[in-house]
Amino acid sequence: MFDVSKYKGFEKLARLRKELSQNIYEDAASSNKTRKEEDHEKDNAEERNTSKSTVTDSAIITGEDQTEKANAHCLRIISPTPFEAKEMPEPNLNHDGFKIEEGRYFFNVNKKGWQHVSNFILKPLYLLRDSKHPKRIMELTNVFGESTIICCTVKAMSSNTEFSALVEGRGNFVPSWASYQFSTIKEYIYQYEDTAEEITILGTQPDTGYYAFANGVFDGTAFYKVNEYGIAEIRNQQYYLPAFSKVNEDAHKEFHNERKFIFQSGQTTFTSWSKQLTAVFGQNAILGICFVVAAAFRDIVFSHTNSFPILFLFGPKGTGKTTFRNALHRLFGNYGPNDAIGLGSASSPKGFARKLAQIRNGLEAFEEYKNRIYPALIEMLKNIYDGIGYERAQTSNDNRTHATPVNSAVIVAGQEMPTKENALFSRVILLSFGNTSHTEEAKQDFRQLELIIDQGLGNVLLEIIVHRQRIEQEFAVNFNTVYAHLRKDPQTQHLEERSLTNVAALLAPFLVLSKHLAFPFDYKEAYRTFRDRITSQHDQMSKNNEVNQFWEVFDFLAGKVEIQENRHYKVSEDKKTLYLRLKEIHPKYMEQGKKQDATLLDASTLESYLMMQPYFKRPEGRKKFQQRFGVFGQKQCLAFELSFLELENLSQTLLTDTE
Repeated sequence: MFDVSKYKGFEKLARLRKELSQNIYEDAASSNKTRKEEDHEKDNAEERNTSKSTVTDSAIITGEDQTEKANAHCLRIISPTPFEAKEMPEPNLNHDGFKIEEGRYFFNVNKKGWQHVSNFILKPLYLLRDSKHPKRIMELTNVFGESTIICCTVKAMSSNTEFSALVEGRGNFVPSWASYQFSTIKEYIYQYEDTAEEITILGTQPDTGYYAFANGVFDGTAFYKVNEYGIAEIRNQQYYLPAFSKVNEDAHKEFHNERKFIFQSGQTTFTSWSKQLTAVFGQNAILGICFVVAAAFRDIVFSHTNSFPILFLFGPKGTGKTTFRNALHRLFGNYGPNDAIGLGSASSPKGFARKLAQIRNGLEAFEEYKNRIYPALIEMLKNIYDGIGYERAQTSNDNRTHATPVNSAVIVAGQEMPTKENALFSRVILLSFGNTSHTEEAKQDFRQLELIIDQGLGNVLLEIIVHRQRIEQEFAVNFNTVYAHLRKDPQTQHLEERSLTNVAALLAPFLVLSKHLAFPFDYKEAYRTFRDRITSQHDQMSKNNEVNQFWEVFDFLAGKVEIQENRHYKVSEDKKTLYLRLKEIHPKYMEQGKKQDATLLDASTLESYLMMQPYFKRPEGRKKFQQRFGVFGQKQCLAFELSFLELENLSQTLLTDTE
């Protein structure tokens, strides 16, 4: 037996980093320090830091023991500086060629004299720089004292017609200027606008290392809130986050997903959260914690493995799947029990793919998985593992396509095990939930976990992501270490490449951070938990292969009329149920299976495997899950949902009989 305890580096950590017990927040707006003084202090701190990373962990984790005392460094929350638009002087008639009076623009039009060309004036706020779709935010105020904020593409600003259509749709704002007059006005107002970089994908920002939520940006030491226009300012650089901007205050549907992805600090720490989750969910918590740590660095993991596994929560209702999912999802924002995407809904795979592209290193949740869901959704789930969103044609003449990436990790939950295709089953890490009976102590632990979740878990995420530089530097070597370990282990060395890659991808980030975060388990325990899970999945997939081979033989025999309806099998009148007399079929299955080089099973094993399938119809009140259906003179049968079975020959026979 391969002894994991002897493997180098697997001994229990001798020293654990102190957890942050209580974050104390400072509001920069009420601070006696000016923003310049704060920036100066941050610059000095950065100079003292020997790390090259833009994101450090010094603001989150400190101390020398794990006692929960409030002597840790603070996470600062920086409130935005109140916005003040740049003062615009009156236009110079000689230079600018127009004037502003009574809330209108006036031009001297040849012999007609001064003519107004609008019933409003423009106040420039921000130019949102973007290589593909730059925009401008402006405030319009008309002669009636009504104001509105618009976010207008530069393209629309270049067209008199497009701009007129935009502003008139916001109220009584009517431009009547000529194109050259509009150009003159723009030349004047553009001098007085601020600039900002629009953040179009939330989560990790590759250029800076910052982590952007919809309501602000974390730079590794502090969280900077957005102002009323959606602008967060960090070291004199401004970033635009549109979800909570006044410009989009009525765009509830458009920004529904982003508005969930907000920083909510909460009152707990990584250590407290992980301990409580483990107390409630045991080994499932070990898998889930390693998964969510890896999810925070999904882009790094994917760049090395070209894949990222799906976490699949399997079990009946009332077993804690939703609470478990929420305990992970809540790290990434204001997500609740109902904030999972239903796979049974009318949404298309393309719609799902767009959500998965919106947040880099976030977490999306799907629920209501069933093996009978639309086949395109099965393909979508497989593509998520491979990082493939969807492709659409670009509006160009060179036949190029635009690929939508998958940027977020994914959790899927369902009451059916994803055994429809082994190609999907091999892409998930399966967590089984089945316990519905709990002690009073367990119930108390569960309630405590729910309280922690309700308060928010943003602090937990920040404690993880401050270690990004370490993951970048150490992931590859730790991945290779775990993978080599799996390849040497007699229990896993025979498993397919994908299964081992899945485990190494999730254990490597844990192995890196186990030196810096206080996990409630060590590597040896985590390794054994993952090993047991993937070997169990492998066994299940092997059974699925053998069962599929049985159905292939069965369908061949039915097509050749080697087995007959009403003797060996029967289909219900509504064509929904297939009844089998397995004892009658088994000898013919053995004979034909040898010819087809199938992996053959004895009768009792085959019966056992068939009854494990999600499409097996279990009769009520029978321990052996068999029942006399009365279709063969009261002889015992097994019943299956016919819609799950791809039986080409049998389907053709049924179609012929119907005709």
